Amino acid sequence: MRLPIIGLDLEEVSHLICSLHGASYNSRQLLTWLYRKKVRSIDEMTDLPKTLRLKLQEQHHTEILKPSHVASDKDGTKKLLFEHNELIYETALIPEEKRFTVCLSTQTGCRFGCRFCATGGMIFRGNLDAFHIIQQVYHGFLERDVTNIVFMGMGEPLDNLESVLKSIQILTAEWGFAFPSRKITVSTVGLQPALQKLIDQTKVNIAISLHSPFHEERKYLMPVENAHPIMEVLDSIQWRNWPRTRRLTFEYILLKDINDSYAHARTLAKLALRYRARVNLIQFNPVERHPELLSPSENRIVEFESWLRAKRVSVTLRKSRGQKIHAACGMLAAKIV
Repeated sequence: MRLPIIGLDLEEVSHLICSLHGASYNSRQLLTWLYRKKVRSIDEMTDLPKTLRLKLQEQHHTEILKPSHVASDKDGTKKLLFEHNELIYETALIPEEKRFTVCLSTQTGCRFGCRFCATGGMIFRGNLDAFHIIQQVYHGFLERDVTNIVFMGMGEPLDNLESVLKSIQILTAEWGFAFPSRKITVSTVGLQPALQKLIDQTKVNIAISLHSPFHEERKYLMPVENAHPIMEVLDSIQWRNWPRTRRLTFEYILLKDINDSYAHARTLAKLALRYRARVNLIQFNPVERHPELLSPSENRIVEFESWLRAKRVSVTLRKSRGQKIHAACGMLAAKIV
């Protein structure tokens, strides 16, 4: 069975080329074709010796997976569902006027059981490797030029740290996609020491899934608060040493009568200003397993945003996208599993 080349890094490709008796510089040539130029036909990699190309084709391939299901919404959002080796996961492609974002999954299911997340209700089936992650990016580039990449799909990225770090290296390295780190964001519930490793070993933006500034309430919404209290996580981040180009964001899903009061906004604002963080307000996509969770009214959402702005917090209101196609992470896969 031929093995995939997509998802391999420079060291792995160098070993591969050496085993096929190629020259050392052929490794970078191959990766330039594959990642920078996004050419997946080995025959078209014309600066590689023909004998090397034939050997590569005998043992390896550069194909990407075909989605088992594609759903499109009228707002342009696309959800791709992949099924491979008992792994079921999704990719969301989100177009805007000047941006095109690929939202990546890193796991099938999730171990952390956040109440508001559809993925949290799925049985955890395993981690995705770099091949599964990078081929999701490829599907984005098949649509149009990708401007932003977010690790915000199914799973907790820092629970699959090795594959996430490897994928980020492939995305940002000059021998890889050469994609700017400032255009990549990794979302996490806040796992230490994995978070510190991500901060130390990459230059990507960090988004903390906060969702409540109060300890007991966050425990109700996010059981991870028991093991990793958010204040301890935030205090461990060496955010004062960050360059201004590297962003720290607090993600905050608004839930009716739970975390949408003025007291929440006031405390959230204090945290955001203390840690120089932006706030990303997210409109809630209801999940079937917790029908008691509801989205606030449009008026309350706008009011909550205005409370934060009055405190001079940098805030973005993220409108819900792709509701007709179950675009919240895990919603489509949950219907298949």
